[in-house]
Amino acid sequence: MKPAAFAYYRPKILAEALDLLSTVEGAKVLSGGQRPDSHDEYAPSSP
Repeated sequence: MKPAAFAYYRPKILAEALDLLSTVEGAKVLSGGQRPDSHDEYAPSSP
């Protein structure tokens, strides 16, 4: 299953991140180390 499409922003400073959170409807924070794309779907599967 592929996740739904979403907009990804990468703010450089805290003020920019807070501005995005207050102006972009439904904005959420990805915690450090997470990637917006998953490579699990491309991993070889076992038979």
